[in-house]
Amino acid sequence: MENIQELIQFAKEIRSQKPSNGMMKLYLIGSMLALFGVMVGFVETVLQPFYTHEPMDEEMTQLVLLEQQQAEKKLRWRMEAAAVLEEDMGLKSRQQAMLARRNSANRLHAS
Repeated sequence: MENIQELIQFAKEIRSQKPSNGMMKLYLIGSMLALFGVMVGFVETVLQPFYTHEPMDEEMTQLVLLEQQQAEKKLRWRMEAAAVLEEDMGLKSRQQAMLARRNSANRLHAS
């Protein structure tokens, strides 16, 4: 309600300044477009629950299934690669731990 009162005051101020006809037409067109946009948004919001999606074609269904299968294959491959990498990292960390122990032992004896 406050916005409507502000718009009314704005319209009165514009009329009191006696703008040219071109400016009045421009304000009128802009206001009408804004009002139209608000009404379209309101209608979309109200009718959204009743909107039904079109059923997919058989080809689209097959493409979606194919993409899902490819994504699953990539995921499985990544999981297998991660498992192999973890095993390799486990072996490397053991070897590094042994080398660190040896290095520290050498340093203790050398100092």
